[in-house]
Amino acid sequence: MATNLHFIKEFNSTASMSNASLTDCFTDEFDVYEVYVTHMSSSSNVMYLYGRLLDSSNNVISTNNYDWAGYDMHCDTTFTEQRDDNRNFFFVTFSGGVNYKQMGGLKLTVFNPHSSSDYTFLTIQGSLQDSLNGNQLMGSKGIAVLTSAETIKGIHFLPNSGTFDEGMKFTVYGVK
Repeated sequence: MATNLHFIKEFNSTASMSNASLTDCFTDEFDVYEVYVTHMSSSSNVMYLYGRLLDSSNNVISTNNYDWAGYDMHCDTTFTEQRDDNRNFFFVTFSGGVNYKQMGGLKLTVFNPHSSSDYTFLTIQGSLQDSLNGNQLMGSKGIAVLTSAETIKGIHFLPNSGTFDEGMKFTVYGVK
């Protein structure tokens, strides 16, 4: 696969937020997109970050059509496997919980979002600093799919609870 990245858009929030939608990101110009999420930080009870895709009208798809699987990769213990199917969200990353100030960043690769005849697949990679366990590093890696074929225009991110206290930065690229 070619690795030329073409800038699409950027969204930067410096305020506290409980969810974020990246609208109008995916078009028929590219089959593959990369979404980078940085500056993630929280001191409230954000344990997990979830995602949902946005349909052709930028509405959140919250039907039970998401399947996902992944690993939380702790540097000091065994990896934790997570997986589920027929959910109304996909798992993005383990965010940590109370006092996880430095949540690192994420890279999501999105495949076939604009095709209304194919499923949309995602691969997800993330990292964070585990401040509750001696500032050790932790990673996450996963895959997800929306098991209904439809045109996708963006991604909606939401925590399981709490807020991201210092906002987040999202950058979207098309891959050629």
